[in-house]
Amino acid sequence: FLYRTAQTPLLSSQFSDDPTFDSDKGSVFGPYRENDEDTVDALRSGGLLGKGTKKRIAYLTNQVVDWNDGRPRFGGGERYLLNLSRLLEEYGYEIHVFQPANFEGETEYYGLKVKLMKAGQGYSEFNLTNADAFYDISLDYDHVIYNLPEYSAMRMRKDALMLCHGIWFDHNNYGANVKFRQPEWMHLLYRAFNNPIRIVSVDTNSVNVIRSFFPELSGKMTFIPNFADTNVFFPPKEPRNNEKLKILFPRRSQVNRGSRILGGILRLIPYDVDFYWVGEGDAEDTELILDLAKKDPRLHYEHSDFDSMPEWYRMADIAVIPTIACEGTSLSCIEAMACGCATVATNVGGLPDVIYHEINGLCVDPTPAALAGAINRLICEEDLRNRLQKDGAEFAGRLSLDSWKEKWRAVLEELKWIEPVRKRRRVCILTRNAIHGGVESLISMEQTALDADVIVTGGTKDELGTCPFEYRYVTTYKQLLSVLSGYDVAIYHWIPDWAVQAVDVSGIFSMEFVHRVDTAESDKAVPDLVLSHSQYVLDHITKTTGRTENMFIVPNGADLTRFHPVDSREKNRMIGAVTSYYKSKGTDVLIRAWQRVDKKIRSGYTLELWGAGTDWESFRAMIEPGDNIVLHGPTVRAEDVYDKLALYVTAARYEGLPVSVLEAMASDLPVIASDIDGHRVINEIARENGFAPPLTLFRSEDADELARLIEKFLTDPWQAETRELTQVVFSGEKHCEGLKKLLEEHWLHDTQHAEADVKTEQEKEP
Repeated sequence: FLYRTAQTPLLSSQFSDDPTFDSDKGSVFGPYRENDEDTVDALRSGGLLGKGTKKRIAYLTNQVVDWNDGRPRFGGGERYLLNLSRLLEEYGYEIHVFQPANFEGETEYYGLKVKLMKAGQGYSEFNLTNADAFYDISLDYDHVIYNLPEYSAMRMRKDALMLCHGIWFDHNNYGANVKFRQPEWMHLLYRAFNNPIRIVSVDTNSVNVIRSFFPELSGKMTFIPNFADTNVFFPPKEPRNNEKLKILFPRRSQVNRGSRILGGILRLIPYDVDFYWVGEGDAEDTELILDLAKKDPRLHYEHSDFDSMPEWYRMADIAVIPTIACEGTSLSCIEAMACGCATVATNVGGLPDVIYHEINGLCVDPTPAALAGAINRLICEEDLRNRLQKDGAEFAGRLSLDSWKEKWRAVLEELKWIEPVRKRRRVCILTRNAIHGGVESLISMEQTALDADVIVTGGTKDELGTCPFEYRYVTTYKQLLSVLSGYDVAIYHWIPDWAVQAVDVSGIFSMEFVHRVDTAESDKAVPDLVLSHSQYVLDHITKTTGRTENMFIVPNGADLTRFHPVDSREKNRMIGAVTSYYKSKGTDVLIRAWQRVDKKIRSGYTLELWGAGTDWESFRAMIEPGDNIVLHGPTVRAEDVYDKLALYVTAARYEGLPVSVLEAMASDLPVIASDIDGHRVINEIARENGFAPPLTLFRSEDADELARLIEKFLTDPWQAETRELTQVVFSGEKHCEGLKKLLEEHWLHDTQHAEADVKTEQEKEP
């Protein structure tokens, strides 16, 4: 978040040093207003003013193109403007961008019209001439946006929206060129935050600082954190395998971005690694970095446009955000995390909103010693580096572009820039049990994606707290019927008959998801839609009930933000599974097979299982002294289990399309499985989509064949490359998108038609 590039330094000659304030009129008078009419006339003659057929927004910013030569500039503020403009275009607006420059003219920035205004004068960093002229321009537009507070202290429409990208006055790095915190400056700061009707702030630090200065103004501020487009910014498909670790500084070359402490950082890092500073900024600071690169051959200087940055992040092992001042919730920080970089940032501005120290990154003081110490830790501590790469990407997934758009939609609705969408449909998910397991993992993802409430209908409650979703527990028909009155839609997974009856009587739109043929007996006349993960289940339902209409396939999926391949499994000496201790899971077959293998070759491997269930005691009784078998309790972090395993084995007698197997596939874990329908269908779907079958199958109940396959693996292990298959076919995101699509095509479509019919009948009435 910068005020000037190197070509437009903060020179005192650009500013009026002695403005006169008129508190009654609320304006600042000086020689910088003499050319207002000329400026407005020039803009009108340029064709950007005057009403058009589309609604139009005037967007005032500091820079999207270079002040001297008009080259496009690339940074967080520019990316934010571009994404917000694209969102507003989706709502039917035409965006015109205005910025000061050292010359007048028109250009484009990624298809946006840009009008360059001859730079005028101001006070300290506050732009006064151009901001005041922009007010006259804004009167011809439907709405107006100010991209930063430094342009918001002059005349302004009462309905104006302003953006705050972070506190910019938390330093003394500009010397006498600025007058931070002086009385006249404070007056302009107040006006900048008092003028707009609403201020969207990207960080909580900005809100708290303004609250400390002007408590009455903080109520105008809405916190919407920055984002990463996870369709573009995502970890590499293959594990990073750099010969030397690559450390990325995705920053503009500018004093507040840490360019002048880079030399001190590098001097304190003794390791043979590659450093990349990627970002163009001030000429002076660029030269400092180039000079440093000549002295330290480990350092490389590059500049990049928006489209190239994802590959820079995916190339790097570690990303460093060495900001010393002026920071919001840095886009580059979130993007680096989303791409799976282990990220180091400073505790400046809004960065602590994003980086939680030693949880999803390292957050340290803005000093060379602290930053170098954090980088050295990540270089030396591989386990820490790997964990932060994974946990950082998972956290960044919550700051998605879609989530950011939804928060902006709420602001735009409140300001009446867009029509509010229909009242949110209230979705509930019904299930029988609150335990750990594959169906429960699906429900957890559905709960988040559909913003749904989960209701557990009288079944088992896991007292150990391993259930992955929040829920309400009901035990009677009347209780459930009362609860359902508050919802529009029910999606249910194998619930008791009394609960199905309550859904029927409630009259709400319902979708039943059938997972197994042995749990498909409920009344199929009740649900509006019947869903399953596979055709063989739907065929069974048609054969047993005669139902043929409104039946759809929605594949099961694994949560790809949780489950990732590990760099190597060569040192893993464990086979096993995340399962349940029921005879239907075939654990007795697996134990017998393992006992035969282990006694024959004594490989040094162990069989370890994680789960809960009523048959645990009978399985434990099968284990003999000296058997290398461990039956663990349930786990809430299946991903940690998969990281430890060398081979995943399931001997299940009954399955639908098991999510735990998909999670193992997402982790590139080899899988041996019984040849039941629920396992065979995974191989069939893989073939249909052009992939090799991912599962090695054995005849169900045949412990001898299972033992031979396990022995074959232990003597000659094979590798699995199945994550791409889960990404293409079996992702949790695809599963949830499938449910959303069916809701839109069936429930929402029918509801809209019904509302239209009611409206037509009302219009016919006298």
